[in-house]
Formats: sequence, C-alpha cells, structure tokens
Amino acid sequence: MTRDRRATAPLPELRAAKLRTDVARFLGYYNRLPGPPQQELGPEAARQMMRAARDLTDPPVEPLALDEAFTIDGPAGPIPVRRFDRRERREPGPVVLFFHGGGFVIGDIDTHAPLAAEMARTLNLPVLSVGYRLAPEHPWPAAPDDCEAAARWLAGQPGTTGLIVAGDSAGGTLATVTAMSLRDRPADVPVIAQGLLYPATDMARAHPSLRDFAEGYFLTRAMLDWFVACYAADLGDVRAAPMRGELADMPPAVIMTAECDPIRDQGRAYAAALAKAGVPVTFREARGTIHGFATLRKAILRRRRSHRFPACVEGRDRRGGGHPPDGTMMMTDLPYRPCAGVILMNRDGRVFVGQRIDRRWRRGSFRKAASTPARRPMRQGFASCSRKPASPPTRSN
Repeated sequence: MTRDRRATAPLPELRAAKLRTDVARFLGYYNRLPGPPQQELGPEAARQMMRAARDLTDPPVEPLALDEAFTIDGPAGPIPVRRFDRRERREPGPVVLFFHGGGFVIGDIDTHAPLAAEMARTLNLPVLSVGYRLAPEHPWPAAPDDCEAAARWLAGQPGTTGLIVAGDSAGGTLATVTAMSLRDRPADVPVIAQGLLYPATDMARAHPSLRDFAEGYFLTRAMLDWFVACYAADLGDVRAAPMRGELADMPPAVIMTAECDPIRDQGRAYAAALAKAGVPVTFREARGTIHGFATLRKAILRRRRSHRFPACVEGRDRRGGGHPPDGTMMMTDLPYRPCAGVILMNRDGRVFVGQRIDRRWRRGSFRKAASTPARRPMRQGFASCSRKPASPPTRSN
C-alpha cells in the first residue's frame, strides 16, 4: 500500500502565492509521489533514496583539473574527504571546507559532489568536502568532532593560509560550530569566513517559519523532528545550537536562506545575531523557493536573468563591470541567485561588506566593518593579488 505525501490540507493561498512557478511545479510533482516519506523509511533506506535522486534533481559533476577522494585521520577512525579544484597546482591561499547537509542523518560526499564541484569552479578556490559520521549510528557530537578534526587537519597542510567553512542545512550548522571551535581554540591558520546556505542554528526554538511551512514545502516539520531525534543532541549546547553561544569575534559570514523554508527564520536570526555582535554579515534570501534548492538545480530551473556568482577574483571584476577596492579578494555568497553580495577582505586583515548592484561596484555601498586589523591578520598570499594593499575604502557622500 502506498501513501500520498501531500499535505493534509491545501496550501494557504497567501503562502502558495509566494512560490515561483517552477518551484510550485516541482512541489506539485514531489508531494504526489507514491510511498512513505523519508522519516518512515529508516535511515539507510532514506540515504539510498537521496543517492538515487541525485542524478534526477542535480546536474552531474563536471570535469575539474583535480577531483580526488581520500581519507584523513579522525577522532574515531578515518574520515572520507573529497577535494575539488579547477587547477592542478596552486600558490598558497585559502581553502573552502565544505560540510554537506541532510539533517545529520542522510546525505554524503557524493550526494553533494555537484554543489561542491560548482563552488570550486566558480569561486576558483580548492574545496575539501568532508564525509562526517551520521546519526543515529553515530549520534551527536560525532559529526562536529569529525568536522573540527578535518578543519584542524586542513589548517595544518602546507599552502593553506585560511579556511572558509561552508555548508548547506545541517552542514551550515556544522560549519558554524567548527568556526566557533577554531575561534576558541585556534588552529594553525584562522577561519576567515563562513558561507552558509539555509543553516539550522537553533533547532530547539519554534520560529514562525516552522509553522508557516510545516507541510508541503519539501522539508517538513515531521522530517525535522526525525532528524533531531536521530541526532540526539543536547539542544542547549552551543555545539548543537550555535545561536545560543557567544558570537563576538566570529568570522565574517555570508548567509543565504530560502523564503519558503521551515528553518528560514533560523538563518535570519543567526544573521541578525552576528550583526548585533559586530560580525560583518552579508545576508540574502532566495525568494519563492524552498529548502534544498542548491541541490535541486535540475528539478528547479533557475532564472537566466538572475545574477550569477559575483565574479570578483584577484582584485578585479572578471565580468568587466567595475573594480572593487584594490588589493582585495572575495568570498561569494555561494551558488545562488538572485543574490549578489560579497565579503571583501584586504591583506592587512580589515574586513568590509560590499554589495554588487547592476553589475557595478558602488563604492558608496561599502561600509567599514572593522576599524582595526582583524584578530588574526591574513597571511601573505591570501588575497592572490599582485597589487599592493590599498587604503580601506571610504563611504562616499
């Protein structure tokens, strides 16, 4: 016997009207698939379902100069990792450390390989994707332990001058927790930025979005409850709910949420809390779309007229639309439209928040986020710029 996965009642018109047409079409298909929902299948069957769905919902991994899988030492045995890079050889510089999503229960390196490879290609930075242990076989704090171990290993590798911790959903949680751990107990190199896609930052708190999008929007409240039960974390602990921790001196963050996502408000709240703590933040929200859109790129067609990745690399805008401040490098807000925010960092460690408008850099849109050098200055080679650092940009009148 099969069971319809549709919500028990029609979606309210006001909320349904928020959905983009392509997203509504995908949900109309997904919510009518036969069979029980993932949380009723059990962990292993749910993992197999996610692996099988990857080629249907996400593009294949396009060839890169470097795509290698190996293991590193972890606290409870080898940790599988996979490195993506569009270049075979690099000068010393920052590395993106990526943690996949899946509620700490499903997902792995392979299910998120297209996203990690796209990040490496577009950011022109090496990306190391981490296969941390999954619940319920390995409950909390196994996952954050593995992620911290991977971060410390990567920080100690020759040529790594800084870490950019990134992740989607549960991976965003782990990225935040890892950044917090390395802030409190520094590694060989600092975490210089957080790149978070629809992160879960405080699962113990019921935000309005959890009520508004509880059913029928891909990620459901029932799935979230199942993930939380499997993870078996102490939701009062900062390693499970980083929003409850001290956020001062956290690395600059780029945060992106989805408008029709039950955990949308957790990402909004985390961005606001970081800003309140004095941490530079770039926040964007993808309108009319749902949780998991970063790995649904075939199922949800992107608008071609939307912004592509901000393309500020090596101190210049590759699209020819103007120049950011001299001697800077970017950390984009990761793959998704229609966002166009960037975090800019210069070599002396000062951090600025910028916004790209109509393909041009508006110098007046930059605000100084730190009047003194960052807690740990950037190492030589981080910015990959041939030009000397310039004076920090000033706001124009």
